Amino acid sequence: MTALNLSILKHPASPEALRRLPIGAEPQSGGGVHFRLWAPRCREVVVEIEGLEPAMLQSEPDGYFSAWSQLARAGMRYLFRLDQGETALPDPASRFQPEGPHGPSEIIDPEDFAWTDGAWRGVPRERLVIYEMHIGTFTPEGSWDAALRELAAAVVRQVRSAGRGRTTFVVGENEPQQAKLVRPAERGGYGLDALWNDDFHHSATVALTGRHEAYYSDYRGQPRVGRCRQARLPLPGAALPVAAEAARHAGV
Repeated sequence: MTALNLSILKHPASPEALRRLPIGAEPQSGGGVHFRLWAPRCREVVVEIEGLEPAMLQSEPDGYFSAWSQLARAGMRYLFRLDQGETALPDPASRFQPEGPHGPSEIIDPEDFAWTDGAWRGVPRERLVIYEMHIGTFTPEGSWDAALRELAAAVVRQVRSAGRGRTTFVVGENEPQQAKLVRPAERGGYGLDALWNDDFHHSATVALTGRHEAYYSDYRGQPRVGRCRQARLPLPGAALPVAAEAARHAGV
């Protein structure tokens, strides 16, 4: 098994805590559990751990809160209380919700898991159908048009052939989300099965996390999530500013 990289968090609450992930509850090799939560609109966060006194999390830069409870152990359940609110909430980075999505989270130590697949050697190579294409480096032009001319329809045909009767799916990721990519070849398209819905993904990310840098700056969170749900397709209308600039450089 390959060891996971650990980063040491440097902050007043627990300067020597070792974490694999930026948020959540992580048992520590020296004992206890380190809790970390991203709650940028909150002033105060308390973790309520089963059988223990509530513990105040210390604030960090960029909206994070953290605390190291020396008495917490794997198997205990916990909730976060934000700004002394009436309802304590589960951890959005929980590893296990034994009572459902609205109940308390449970501390899980992944090191305790007894793996039973040591003898498994993976799927035979001849049974795999995997293809990943990076548009910017696939052709000298580095554009969608060049890649489409070179490959798109041919890839679909090759995938169907390589599948040898098995069900296959060809899913494209295309920032402009052009409909012709999923049109059947007989209607002038390229025959892909689906497109990754960037509009919904980016809108949901902005709504849930508040991030708005880079290409996320084109999206407005909850209002656009609603529009995506109504349309059930990528958002109609003109290209968004950042996406339009990227398309111009890509030659789309």
